Amino acid sequence: MDSAAQQTYSKTYSKAYSQKDYLDLCDEIWKHSRLYYIENAPIISDFEFDKLFTTLVALESEHPEWIFPGSPT
Repeated sequence: MDSAAQQTYSKTYSKAYSQKDYLDLCDEIWKHSRLYYIENAPIISDFEFDKLFTTLVALESEHPEWIFPGSPT
């Protein structure tokens, strides 16, 4: 994980995350993608979405064994 991703990850999450948390984050990102791209009805800002996505990338970098074919990345 590069330094910028680590800093974002550290600032975004201050607790340890489990694989279930990772899967929940994937679901949340898919939900927001659907709302934005398909329904044209976003409920979070682009900035908030980017924070979620950056966190997902950082988690996958830290735990590559958690990555599954349905990951938003």
